[in-house]
Amino acid sequence: MIKSNPAGPKRHANLAISADLLAQAEMLSIDLASAAEKGIQEAIRQQTDLDWFDRNREAIQSANEYVERHGVPLARFRQF
Repeated sequence: MIKSNPAGPKRHANLAISADLLAQAEMLSIDLASAAEKGIQEAIRQQTDLDWFDRNREAIQSANEYVERHGVPLARFRQF
């Protein structure tokens, strides 16, 4: 999970944004800083998920192959 302190210190960042997108955001009174933070948090979450999957790809594949060959471990104890 991404941890961000909304009240924490801020740093300025210069961003180039599509003129059309900026005009629409201004017309809708969208807080650009807040929207940018949310978008960056989502991009970080997605990349973190992809990185985790890449690091664990072999283990996931091995577990899936085990289940295909032997079934779900302890399946006989399932109540459903």
